[in-house]
Amino acid sequence: MSHTVHINPLRWFTDGEGGLEFVESFGTPVPADLLEEARAASYPGVGDVLAVLRGEGLSARCWFTLWVDGAEVPDPLPARPGAADGDHLGGFAVAVAGERKRIGADEPTSGLTFRAPGAGAAERAVAALAEAFGPQVMWAGDVGDVVVVPPGLTAAQVRERRMGCDMADS
Repeated sequence: MSHTVHINPLRWFTDGEGGLEFVESFGTPVPADLLEEARAASYPGVGDVLAVLRGEGLSARCWFTLWVDGAEVPDPLPARPGAADGDHLGGFAVAVAGERKRIGADEPTSGLTFRAPGAGAAERAVAALAEAFGPQVMWAGDVGDVVVVPPGLTAAQVRERRMGCDMADS
């Protein structure tokens, strides 16, 4: 069974009315210092997000067209020969201001969606994004789980939190 995973900066939830309440409704109060960090963070550019994911060794089928210096980037997150299932994020969509398929590398990213990511790939992605850009929130498409991911958390710790471990541990 395939599934959908979303990753948004925690800032995205603090910017919108009711966003923080949504996150905390899953039993995870967000500490004040993490909220401050999230509110101070800028939304990263699409190119910067892609660079972090590539640096983590992840690939995806991008459902958008990336444009850099007036030219289309044919495969922004290509698969590597011999890559494991856990290296693939599945189908990948990025949220930027407006709904466009033609996206510039400098456009601020407010969210990512992965359809059918390989085992552990989304956890690796969110941990790397939190380290690079500040607190992130990972949530399932069916809103079955919501995980706040501060910088410094490993993919294994994210996986533990998704499995229902106490969010205060780590």
